[in-house]
Amino acid sequence: MYQSTHIPIPKFPPVDESVTFIGRLCREILRITDPKVTCYIDQMNTWYDMRTHQEVTNSCLFSEIQYSLGTFGLNGLDRLLCFMIVKELQNFLRLYQRMILRDKTVQETLRALQKVVSPLKGIIANSSKIYSSAIAKTPKVWTPYLDSILKVGQMQILRQKIANELNYSCKFDSKHLAAALDNFNDSK
Repeated sequence: MYQSTHIPIPKFPPVDESVTFIGRLCREILRITDPKVTCYIDQMNTWYDMRTHQEVTNSCLFSEIQYSLGTFGLNGLDRLLCFMIVKELQNFLRLYQRMILRDKTVQETLRALQKVVSPLKGIIANSSKIYSSAIAKTPKVWTPYLDSILKVGQMQILRQKIANELNYSCKFDSKHLAAALDNFNDSK
């Protein structure tokens, strides 16, 4: 209604399943920090390529996003990551219901493993034999489980870095409001 017919809104072809700019940005960040290709070193706040050992990106990425999109853009990226984590966990639950709850042999194997390792009082004797036999009896469970854990962990690290950047910019831009927020959080 408010758009001029002489200057149409461009419709770009889809690059991935994202619909918005923030979605594309989020998927690109997830692509370049993929845990199957990169390794995150917490002490250095940096992702490295596992083959070439070259730096892929670091926490300055979120400073640049903060500078480019502002607080609201970075907060939107954080919220999108939250929704993506929820979706991944829901997919994992569906997978769990389909693969584990419907397969009696997998349930029996996991129950036997639980009896052997519980209660944990020390190092388990013959642990390599116990774990390798459990993994051998349930091979189709572990690959999707690992994929899901890697995705959720990757998104949680990204959210942590976004929270650090938002906290830093809050303290820099508004010292008094940040101090009041810290006092409220500490008063719990």
